[in-house]
Amino acid sequence: MLTNFQLNDAFLVTLLLVGQLPLAGRLRKHPPMDQRIATRGWLKPLQVEESHEYVAHRLNVAGRSDETFTEEAIDLVHDFAGGVPRKINNICDIALVVGFSRELDSIDGDWMRRLIQSERGEG
Repeated sequence: MLTNFQLNDAFLVTLLLVGQLPLAGRLRKHPPMDQRIATRGWLKPLQVEESHEYVAHRLNVAGRSDETFTEEAIDLVHDFAGGVPRKINNICDIALVVGFSRELDSIDGDWMRRLIQSERGEG
């Protein structure tokens, strides 16, 4: 009903739906709603270079400009997360907490490998 609010020459309400891929399937089960969707888009997982840029950007926004993660560590993060930003955030957050508690200057590949193994329940 919200999407029905309009004038002769203008829409009064724009509704933006954001969700995971199963949302698209659920919308298709409701044709009246599905027919009102003008544009659809999907975010694909990040490539390894994009993962490096993403982590660097997030750290920069947080005020950290020095190398917090080595390149090898971010490569491992990317592989573990499959390029999914939420998963990248989660494993990096854990790594930062562990790194802080252990007073590490940076997170290297060895630490990240052990952390990922722990997250997978492998040790």
